Amino acid sequence: MENKITKEKILIITTILVVSIVLIGIGYAFFTANNPEGSTAQIISKSGRMLINYNDGTDNIIPVTNIQPGNNILVDKTFTLTGINTTASNGLSMPYVISIEYQNTFKNAELLYFIKRIDTNENISCTLKGVGLLNEYIIQQFALPASQVGYVAGYIDDWSGNTSTQELAYGEFKSSTEEQVLTLNLRMIFRDTGENQDYNKGATFNGKIVVTAPETNTFATDTWEEIANNVKSGNASKYRVGSEKEVEIAGQSFTVRVANNTTPEECTRENFSQTACGFVVEFVDILMTGSMNSTGTNVGGWPATEARELANGEYFNYLPSDLQKVIIDTKVISGHGNTVGETNFTSTDKLYLLSAHEVYGDGTSNKISTRDTAWNNTRQLDYYKARNVTADGHWSSAIKWINTNEMAYLWWLRAASSYGSDYFLYVSNTGNWNIDTANTSYGFAPAFRIGENVNNV
Repeated sequence: MENKITKEKILIITTILVVSIVLIGIGYAFFTANNPEGSTAQIISKSGRMLINYNDGTDNIIPVTNIQPGNNILVDKTFTLTGINTTASNGLSMPYVISIEYQNTFKNAELLYFIKRIDTNENISCTLKGVGLLNEYIIQQFALPASQVGYVAGYIDDWSGNTSTQELAYGEFKSSTEEQVLTLNLRMIFRDTGENQDYNKGATFNGKIVVTAPETNTFATDTWEEIANNVKSGNASKYRVGSEKEVEIAGQSFTVRVANNTTPEECTRENFSQTACGFVVEFVDILMTGSMNSTGTNVGGWPATEARELANGEYFNYLPSDLQKVIIDTKVISGHGNTVGETNFTSTDKLYLLSAHEVYGDGTSNKISTRDTAWNNTRQLDYYKARNVTADGHWSSAIKWINTNEMAYLWWLRAASSYGSDYFLYVSNTGNWNIDTANTSYGFAPAFRIGENVNNV
């Protein structure tokens, strides 16, 4: 197997606002906007105050009619977040989170957003959220406008029409007695897939960008020991599913996120994998690349793979020591191929790959459950369930990126394909699932658990 390590101080918001965007079906769609609070709004917190302002002096987004799929920029809005930290004399920072709250029926992740920081104010930290930073390679790969270079791209990943929220950025105004200004630019497009997209005729999007308070406990800044203590104390829910944290490994920065923080009844069953139970953290980035086995076989399933041996030995040892100390042993049940006499496998792991069910809800026309014999021995992780990721759609939330060149990358699942003796399932660079021989080189994005085991298993 190839080894490539590649890659709150409580804020109380009394006013929530930033940009309103409304998308209504006419032809494909029609953009307009209405912000009943005007083009500015003041946000008061215990740490200070912030003011939202649109640089063009209006709350309107220029209407665009009869939208067809393409790479034309439909929304191009610049806004500022100005803050004065009134607790600066105490050395405290003033945190913020910027999100987009919306209802959307554009299917298949075809409504994209791009966000970029414009200012260079070092006294304000700002982390932009999305699936990756656009460079020239990705611009060419997906035929996006060249002007998007340097933007962080993301998909509007819920198209159920229900109210959903995605974080766009988070950070803090550092201790300062002077007013500080953060400037961001938001763009959106309705991407052209090159195929018939009539299913999106009349699709609607209605949303606004909001500034909200970070949680009291923050996954991003708490130490691993603090996180483990909170989880063991029954306070795992303080770390919101989807929260992210940076981990330094061999001089490279990798992102992990909370993939699960619940333990439903099914997790207490005797023959149930613990891999999607309790407090589960997964790598957002591809941690390394390689094959499941040096030969094209799935005999013995996940426990017999060279990938598992490395994950729980050499690669586990790459992790920071403070993280290693809080990772618990996990009972892992995984599926088998069609080799005579094989049944589902059970192993005990520190690091493990996700299974098909832990990422996807089952499909209809192409049921993924028929490929994974251990489908019923685990459950879908909270993160993917909340985003309605199924074998039939909402795949964008399953995409992972490799940091060497910020490109979407294929990544292995631990499920051996039940249709043969040489295949494992994997997630493609568009987020849907497929199979390939065990000696093919793809990405590894492992998961691990923190806290206490259920029923001591």
